[in-house]
Amino acid sequence: MFAKLFSDASTKAQVNFLLGQAYYDSVRFAEAEQAYKDALAADPAFPGSHRELAKVYISLRRQTEAQKELDLALHQDPQDASAVYFLGALLVQTERYPEALPYLERAYKLTPDSWASAFYLGKAKLKMKDATGAIALLQQAADLNPDEPSIYYLLATALKTAGRAEEAKQALHRVTELHSNTLDVEKRALRDAHVVGAR
Repeated sequence: MFAKLFSDASTKAQVNFLLGQAYYDSVRFAEAEQAYKDALAADPAFPGSHRELAKVYISLRRQTEAQKELDLALHQDPQDASAVYFLGALLVQTERYPEALPYLERAYKLTPDSWASAFYLGKAKLKMKDATGAIALLQQAADLNPDEPSIYYLLATALKTAGRAEEAKQALHRVTELHSNTLDVEKRALRDAHVVGAR
């Protein structure tokens, strides 16, 4: 039965693709890399394989390989919104802001409800001296994901750059508040663990 299952190239690719996803979700990046490579060896055009392999490389901080895979993913499917976003975000992370901008603008249009697209586009605009554009995008990111401290930190920077000092202070206060809440949750979890252990 397994011989028959693996005799078909597309099935081999699908099985290895699913294995890659399972390994990636389990933070087993070396196994995920090999599984996606096996999927591509079985079927070089298997949808999503280049994009998912790129995500593994991003996790491993292998940016050059990640960009190569994302370029291949977009060559294969120019409408892959996830690949567009990851390439834009990768270019921001490597401080290539002018290159990142068109990808992030496209990702933002394709996924207007994504806080991450708004966040990275806002960051790129801020780094390119467009504080006003950055503020609108970062405020939107905060509205979509109000519990993410990094959004408010960058928003505070953008507001300060725009001369809006009082609003910048409020954004920084939100950062402190979120970090404090996280510490409280961790303390409660530790306390509860000690209580359970003492029983």
